[in-house]
Amino acid sequence: MSQRFAGKVVLVSGGTGGLGRAVTLAFLKEGADVVVTYQKQSELDALKDAAQEHSSRLDGHKVDVTDEVAVSALVDDTLQKHGKLDALANTVGGYAGGLKLWEMDAKVFDQMLQLNLRSGFALSRAVVPAMLKQGHGSYRECRCESGYRSRCRSIGLCVIESSRCGAHGLSGR
Repeated sequence: MSQRFAGKVVLVSGGTGGLGRAVTLAFLKEGADVVVTYQKQSELDALKDAAQEHSSRLDGHKVDVTDEVAVSALVDDTLQKHGKLDALANTVGGYAGGLKLWEMDAKVFDQMLQLNLRSGFALSRAVVPAMLKQGHGSYRECRCESGYRSRCRSIGLCVIESSRCGAHGLSGR
């Protein structure tokens, strides 16, 4: 790899999930110091194992990224430890498929919106001011293609696609 991110500090929210894991490993291989959020310790342990010789540049934090106070504390901790934050890749998301609208519990609907939209809102409110203060930074919502083109075949897909469109809007994409 080229080490084009050597000396950079990257926050990957949801960094131990499927997409997040791939993003995290790519940044590590390119030389970045990577801070990840996670929910399950076993997933962080597996990510550290997969990172191999790069695991010393991996820092995990168990954080609910929909909680603005917790996210703000994470960003403050990252800035204190590393002195900067060069990039944020938000890979947090969720999907509850196979449900009919009239069968979907409002809690499931709200959870999808929380994971797919509120996470980006909370992260951007904490990260963007820090990046503006330091004079640089990059923020990306990492989502699947369906967030751009609606092909609703189920209510679950419609909810997730709607929330992903909102998430893409948060990062200006």
